[in-house]
Order: sequence, then structure tokens, then C-alpha cells
Amino acid sequence: MSMAIKSFGIKSLALLFFFQLLHLGAQEIVYFQEPRLVQRLVWIGDPYALHYELLIEKEEDGVYQSLISEITTATSIEVSLSPGQYRYGVIPYDMLGNPAESPEWTAFEVLPALRPEPSNFSPASFALDQDAVLTLSIFGRNLVQGAEIFLRSLDFDEDPIVPMTINILNDGREARALFDAGLLQSGDYEIHIRNPGGLEAGIRGFAVTGQFSGTRTPRRPASPADPFTGGGGPVDFYLGLDWMPIALLYGESNRLFGEKFVLTSAMMRFGGVSSKESFLNFGMEVTLSWYALTSSSGSSNANRPSTVVVYNMIGAQSAAIEYNILMQKRFPDANAALSLRGGVGVTMPLSYSVEESKAPERYAFHANLGYSFFGFIYRNFYLEWGMDFSPTLSANKPSGFVRPWYGVGWMF
Repeated sequence: MSMAIKSFGIKSLALLFFFQLLHLGAQEIVYFQEPRLVQRLVWIGDPYALHYELLIEKEEDGVYQSLISEITTATSIEVSLSPGQYRYGVIPYDMLGNPAESPEWTAFEVLPALRPEPSNFSPASFALDQDAVLTLSIFGRNLVQGAEIFLRSLDFDEDPIVPMTINILNDGREARALFDAGLLQSGDYEIHIRNPGGLEAGIRGFAVTGQFSGTRTPRRPASPADPFTGGGGPVDFYLGLDWMPIALLYGESNRLFGEKFVLTSAMMRFGGVSSKESFLNFGMEVTLSWYALTSSSGSSNANRPSTVVVYNMIGAQSAAIEYNILMQKRFPDANAALSLRGGVGVTMPLSYSVEESKAPERYAFHANLGYSFFGFIYRNFYLEWGMDFSPTLSANKPSGFVRPWYGVGWMF
């Protein structure tokens, strides 16, 4: 009987050890590049000083030994010192280059910057409960007062989750952080620790499971497969090519171009829109357009009935540049978006031939208001169609145009 109990106990211990190994194996410790530690010394300047001599001495066996002597015209200096006891003094030099009396020494201590060394945490996972508080215990070494601890999602592109409180226990061998569970969502996280001085480390393997029963919607992961995230950065850039016929709403353009004139254009768009998930995403764009116009018409002069004036523009071409501010409403589930834009532009004639008329203005400015709708058709490629209204900004000959357009684009 005792042998059976002993055998059962050994098997239980072996099984417990096996599951512990699985748990530790799921936790991955990550160390980050060690920054260069810099100390900044500042002193009150002398208005009559030509420059200063900074002296730094380090204490060794109760005696200060000279370490740094540097000439500077500034009233501060950055140095990189190892942990220890130091003192510094500043000697001002007057306009003739004569030093002042011996400096007044100021003692200071450089404390060692400790890299956090997390080894384990508890619990290994957490089931979502919107009203609960997650108490996360991290075990290891060099967990010091003033350390920053936060959770960083490995599945979602979102801001780190900062705890409500942090307590350092057991002489830096345990840190206890309390998180609002309402900020969490299902997925894997890294527990990130940054000690004073900038040294940091992380430990992975913490998992959040389940989902809320309320109306909270998880954020979409920022992955290359999602066309709205482009390259995963803070801005989604795009490049588009469009065809745009133009119709006159009002104005005197028909006196020059004729009652029936045809104006078409090709347009290239380049812009960027914020990729941060929000109700409206803001951005800007620059467009470059090329216009081609053909027209022909005739009319009689009222004062000279026998005179017929023929207005004819053949092969006219012009270019336009516009700058627009964008507001975009995205529909991620449909891989589509609605864009509103407004801005200003300038049109410049490239070539023209006009009979019985003065030449067009060299620079014609106009405003622009419009909307467009686009949908992704294959990965980051999309189709877009829209409508712009563009009134000219000329007080002498005002006119307004409607510009329906459609085209293709690529978001990156």
C-alpha cells in the first residue's frame, strides 16, 4: 500500500513539474537595447565670463581624484559617468582669460541603473470581465521603485495599457500592478517593464481570453492584409489616377468657348489620411490635372448684322494644381470609405488658339468642394468615383463647374 502511495506521489510530482515546464516555456523574456546613460550638470552663468572650466573628480578610497577637465562656453554639460561618488566645480575665466578663484565643489552621487530581470508572472491568463480588476504579479530581480509597467498587445496596433497602481514588494523581487479590465481585449500581451534610467525588459506569454457581452467592439488588428492599415504606420498614403469630364453650371465661359464645348481631363492624386481608428479620419491631398478642350460656334454681332464672329478654340490644353483637406469615414467591414474634401487650386494654360478674343488669364484660381466613395477591389487597389464643384475666384468673370470623375488607386 505504501509503495502504491509512493509511486502515485512520484508520478504526481513529475506531472506537476511537466506542466510547470510548459508554463515557463510559454513565457518569453525580451531584453531591449541598453541606452547610453547621460548625466546633465548645470550651473549659474557669470555675465562677465569668457568661458568656463568644468572640473569633475571621483571619490576613490575616501580621496577625490581628477577625472574630467573641460572648457565650455555653455552653462551646462552632458557627461556619462559610471556609478559612484563625485564632485564638480566650475571656474569662470574673464575677458582677459584670467581664471577666478578656486571653485566651490558640489558633491553628487551617480546611482547604478538596474536592468529589470522578470522571470515569471501570475496569473498566466485572464478571462475578460468588464467590471473586474486584473491584479498582475511579476516576479524577478531589479524591479525598483519608480519603474513603469504596462501591457503591450502583440495582436493589435494600439496604445500600451497602463495600470492604475504599481507596488514594488519583497526588495524588488515582485511588482504588483492593477489594470482596468475594461481596457483589455482578447489576445496575447507582453508585460513591459522600464526602470528609472531607461533600462527595460519584457516578458511574453500573458493571454487574455473571452469577450465582453456588452457593446464594446474590439479594435481591428493592424496587419498587411487589412488594406486600411497600408504599411502599418500612422498614415495611410494613396496614389490615384482619374478621368474627369467637366460641365459648366454658370458663367461666361460659353461666350469664349461656344454654346457646346467639351472639356475633359486626366488627374493624378497623391495624399495621406490618418490610419488611427476613429469616427472620422483627417488627411490632405495634392492633385495634378491636365485639361483638353475643343469647341466651335458662331454668332452675329448685334451692332453689325453683316458681321459674323466665330469663336473657335482648337487643341487647347491647360494644367491645374489643387490642394485639398480630407475628412474620411471608413467602413472596415465593407473595405470601403466615403471622403469629403475641400480646398483651392490654380489653372495655367499650356497652349491655345483663340480667334476674335483675348488670351485667357495666365493664372486662374478656383475653390473646390466635393465628395467621393471608394472600395477595395484587390488587396490595396481600389476603385473610386466622386463629384466636385469648382467655382472660379474671379470677381470679373465668375463661373462654376461640376466635375464628375472616376478612377483607380493604390493605398500603401
